[in-house]
Amino acid sequence: PLGGGNSALRARLLLPEQVRLFDLWDRLREGATAPNRRAVTPALLGNLLPSICVFDVRSAPDEAPVLFPRIAGSGLRQMFGFEAQNSVLEPGSEPARILRLDDGVAVAADGEPRAGSDIVLNPVGVEVLHVWLRLPLLDHEGRIGAVLGLDLPMALGRLPLTTVRPRAAIG
Repeated sequence: PLGGGNSALRARLLLPEQVRLFDLWDRLREGATAPNRRAVTPALLGNLLPSICVFDVRSAPDEAPVLFPRIAGSGLRQMFGFEAQNSVLEPGSEPARILRLDDGVAVAADGEPRAGSDIVLNPVGVEVLHVWLRLPLLDHEGRIGAVLGLDLPMALGRLPLTTVRPRAAIG
């Protein structure tokens, strides 16, 4: 069952793919703050896999979390024009900005899911709406050990103007 903040977030998701992943995440958490990372399998993600990223969370006690992209779907490379998987993303860099690394760090720090949209340039220089979702995953010790992400590109001409909320974060 969704808490007040999570149900409000779900109501503001823009795309059916976001809702599908959010509902899967909510079902798998079984009343906990987040599901265990091992519960989220490729078979459950199905056709969302090309748009999925998983960030490992590494941090020392009393330090801000640091995220490392462990898994990045093939659609992300096509959308953004760079390979994120197993790379080190410098905070403030263009790849970190595009992958919403700050939002992922916030999810890792406070355990609250976040979603939003912004306008980015694709590899051929065309503006697209980047619709994203970041969800916490627990490690075997019950701490936030990963952040599950969904990143979807949408052609701006295909959406009604009321749908486009550039550079907005929901959470």
